[in-house]
Amino acid sequence: MNRRTFLATFPTTVLVTALAGCAVRLGLADRVEVARKVVEVTDADGETTVLVERRYDPEHGPAYAGSGYEEFVDDPDDPLRVDAATGEELSSAYASVTYGVRLCERLDAPGSCRETALFLDDFNDVTVGDVIDVRFGDETTGVVDVHERRNG
Repeated sequence: MNRRTFLATFPTTVLVTALAGCAVRLGLADRVEVARKVVEVTDADGETTVLVERRYDPEHGPAYAGSGYEEFVDDPDDPLRVDAATGEELSSAYASVTYGVRLCERLDAPGSCRETALFLDDFNDVTVGDVIDVRFGDETTGVVDVHERRNG
């Protein structure tokens, strides 16, 4: 990277980094807990199928729901992540792929939850049980920061 490019991007990088921790206090993001992660596909006929689901229970911790996780992880204790190659395979095989999450203000308050989709990179950055700062948009949701990590 040359000096001019660095100087041109430096203020933006510093601002984003500085605001990441303050985004909730400034009203730019919401602090939520990741209650569930799911990979869902829709075929050409419009049929939707959940391929894998991982949930977080405050009393019992993280667990996969049902079977199917073996195609994504080797060990049932491993967090749910989708590598780029698998993401491309899914995108080629199905009409759409959704990397969904259930986000709750508090895990013990089901009425405070919201279902949304994330981009693959954000989906892979969070695990169930994490406390994260997100920005809900009209069409997309973006992870601003991972506030607290749990081994989900």
